[in-house]
Amino acid sequence: MKNSLENKSVKLARELVSKPTYFNAELQRLFYITLASANINYNLPLKPSNVIAIKKSDVFSLLNISDNDRHHRFKSLFQKMQQASFFDFGDNQNFESGYIFYKCSGTRYYWYIYVDEMFMPVIKDVSNNYVQLLLDDTIMFQSKFSMTLYQNLLSLKNEEEHLGETVRTADFTTKQLKDIFGLEKEDYVRKDGTFARTHFEQRCITKAVDEINTTSKLIRKLSWSKKYYHRNVSKYVFTYQVDDIDRYKYGEESYQKLLQCPKTK
Repeated sequence: MKNSLENKSVKLARELVSKPTYFNAELQRLFYITLASANINYNLPLKPSNVIAIKKSDVFSLLNISDNDRHHRFKSLFQKMQQASFFDFGDNQNFESGYIFYKCSGTRYYWYIYVDEMFMPVIKDVSNNYVQLLLDDTIMFQSKFSMTLYQNLLSLKNEEEHLGETVRTADFTTKQLKDIFGLEKEDYVRKDGTFARTHFEQRCITKAVDEINTTSKLIRKLSWSKKYYHRNVSKYVFTYQVDDIDRYKYGEESYQKLLQCPKTK
């Protein structure tokens, strides 16, 4: 039986791409699975529109989990994801904040995640304002730094020609990267107040880039460098290639046929 989550895309609203979360890597992975499930119709009767159904057997199969404790463990994980789903949108004057998921429950075959109506536009009703991630990629990442860098890189489309190939480029300041990685201002600061840049680069940037290069299907040939203003690092520059997500959503044979179809104006 086909797994409904296999090669599934994750529609991540752009408002969420650069938002720091309270999720660790395990909960972030579960968050991606929840978003992917939001666009699957399981034809369940009487399911309200603000409830996301997640099929247990598909998740266990996708993650290759079969131990006897899995139901108890995932019950705890979904509860923790719900409790950590606090998001803050806007600025100090005009803002909306709250818990995106206000309830979770489970039956023999499904988990159910209840979405606060206020946050429906960034979870289920994303319209065209979203970034597509490949679920198969996101569930393989072990580091949250890899997950958040991955989604930010896919949200940008600054393309240029480099050595005969089309590549994308993205640049971030140190502060922007710390925000993306969910770090506090004081993280990687020594007792004397100086920034431990080498440790930051090794444990965050290099770790994320290496894992994306060895794991991701969509992002390839990811590299990074530094731009300097005088002797100070002004920006971190990332160069990478992105494959077409349709190749994985539809399979190689169907994808090639899709490419051959004449485009309508």
